[in-house]
Amino acid sequence: MKPLKVCLLFGILAAPAFAQSTEKHYLYVGRAPKDRDGFRDLVPSLEVHDIDDDHRLVKVIPLPSGVKNLRGICASAATKRLYVSHYGHDTRTDIGKVLCLDLVTNHVLWEKTMPAAVDRGAITPDGKKLYMPSGESVPTDYWYVLDGATGNEIARIHHASETHNTLVSLDGTRAFLQAFGSKYVALVDTSTNRVIRHIGAFSDTPRPFTINGKGTLLFQNVNDLIGFQVADVASGHVLYTAKPPSSYAQPDPNSNKVVSHGIALRADEKEVWVVDQRHIGLHVFDVSGLPGSAPVWRKFIKTRSGTPEIYGQPGWIMSTIDGRYFYPETCEIVDTATKSIVGQLKGANGRLTHSRFALEIDFLNGAPVRCGDQFGVGRAGSNAAPTVRFTQPADDAVFHAPADIPLSATAGDADGTIRKVEFFNGSTLVATENYSPYQTVWNDVPAGSYRLTARATDNLGRTTTSAAVDVTVTGGGQSVLSFTLIDADTEQPVPGYNPMANGSTLNLSALPTRHLNIRANTSPSTVGSVRFGYDSDSDYRVEGGTPYA
Repeated sequence: MKPLKVCLLFGILAAPAFAQSTEKHYLYVGRAPKDRDGFRDLVPSLEVHDIDDDHRLVKVIPLPSGVKNLRGICASAATKRLYVSHYGHDTRTDIGKVLCLDLVTNHVLWEKTMPAAVDRGAITPDGKKLYMPSGESVPTDYWYVLDGATGNEIARIHHASETHNTLVSLDGTRAFLQAFGSKYVALVDTSTNRVIRHIGAFSDTPRPFTINGKGTLLFQNVNDLIGFQVADVASGHVLYTAKPPSSYAQPDPNSNKVVSHGIALRADEKEVWVVDQRHIGLHVFDVSGLPGSAPVWRKFIKTRSGTPEIYGQPGWIMSTIDGRYFYPETCEIVDTATKSIVGQLKGANGRLTHSRFALEIDFLNGAPVRCGDQFGVGRAGSNAAPTVRFTQPADDAVFHAPADIPLSATAGDADGTIRKVEFFNGSTLVATENYSPYQTVWNDVPAGSYRLTARATDNLGRTTTSAAVDVTVTGGGQSVLSFTLIDADTEQPVPGYNPMANGSTLNLSALPTRHLNIRANTSPSTVGSVRFGYDSDSDYRVEGGTPYA
């Protein structure tokens, strides 16, 4: 065979290991005795389901035995804490407690008994302020503002009697307060803890509600209405009333009945889903035309009626952060893209789950990095771009045809989740990976030059493309891939020089020995010979056997 002539300043192949860290998406479901009538035998706990593994139950976190009659659940990834509000009693509704759990250790950090009762509270994203109602069954008209770290009371905000539901905007600047004693929702500036506007009046007593990502639209269930009303937050005015077709009979307008006690806005803000406790199911409305056009009814999805002892099924809708799945109170798993029921949550007792208290918490390397909400809120208005970076192959890497090129990228999203990472050669799609770690192998690549990129898509469809990586695949002949510096005394590679980087300069005083060899790493591993040379054809050496050094 003809010897290979090589130069010591030759390209190398880098092959870093695939990243091992994987983001996990979990659904935390609160369970406790008296979680609505008919569930008196439940053990207080948080049941944790792996969303990406068919919602398999993977963990049960026990709660103190005194946790009874749940009222709400919320969490902050910033402080790694989860909060549960509950009455702490089977029958009394005029008392209340707030429990704080460490999401890393699963230990209860503290539990506070409140001066009045409690209900469905909300935490600011930074975890510093917890807005907690003083209870729907008591005449108090205030929300406690609690220190998220200690549970100590910071302030009180007065609105109306029978305080009930609470939401905090995604940016943490506004809190929305709903009470049975008013047809208005109070808007609070979280920096001052003062009411700055009243939104409404709604047609009847407000019930559950949700907001869009910018906090500019509010979607409100009200008594005596199967459907919802839409309000503009800036003006405080009600814009639209949305109802299903007349075949879904409405209640008597003066009956003061709760017929839609559950509402969720899909994360991409294209659809609102509401529960129908009269016809037992979920109505889907297209709201993509808002605020200029009214909501349009699209579909009804039948759900199960639950336990006969429980009045009005289903009575809530919970959501994954990306809006991929909705969970009514009867805990069917509903695929929002296909608008079909694809599964059912099952509890630790082996029976079908029933809960109004669930939210997604995402973990990376054992720590929470993102927390969802017990309400299905919109997330399009404040959607940050995802990040993506190629980790393998290295830029200017050289392969030998036919090449199997490892493709690997890291991707993240500060306010959502990564739906997929796509690998491209130029504009041609090579592979798609839907789950972290985002890695694959591009097989049997022929000789040529290639420019590779990775594109990450988040849960709301926003994309980011990585910096390009250039690779070369040499032809079917022999080639030198890289060089290694060898200690001639031990015949072992010198640390830091296996392989040698392009343009390496050897500082002899820093090396363990001056007895050195240079080894050529070839493809294939055995060739006829390797010719080592400088810039002159008269100053070279030929090595005919392995190792070529």
